[in-house]
Amino acid sequence: MNSSFDRPTLPAVSWTARLKEEDRDLLASYGEFYGLQPDHDLIRQGEDQKHLFFVISGRLEARRTGLQDDVVVGIIQGGELFGEIALFDPGPASAHVRALEFCQIWRIDHDSLNDFLKDNPVSGNHLLTGLATLLSQRLRGMMVHLVDAKGA
Repeated sequence: MNSSFDRPTLPAVSWTARLKEEDRDLLASYGEFYGLQPDHDLIRQGEDQKHLFFVISGRLEARRTGLQDDVVVGIIQGGELFGEIALFDPGPASAHVRALEFCQIWRIDHDSLNDFLKDNPVSGNHLLTGLATLLSQRLRGMMVHLVDAKGA
């Protein structure tokens, strides 16, 4: 994974694995790269969220505030993707996401993704297949987690 901030790129990982390097570079141009300093919020729970985020480098914490407590729901690291549901179903964010260290982030919104899909149908098909696979794996993992938690 290229972590040079001089020329950031989207690496070939899970959801982008079927894209050629030039297609990943093209996809990258439809979104934006930026840096996020430690202890800065990227997403605030309850606020409208319409982006898919890809962490090029660094670590972030996802935290959900409930009625009685505040729970860390995960650590997001370089090479991971989050916010993908907002591309298909924009709405209030279900958690806070805050940088634990300096992060290099790439993000894309629904309209920009649709532009990429319209302009690049073959690559777009590969990208959607990668995103659907990732979402399916996460859903399967959550189902196992819920069933195991219920049985405990």
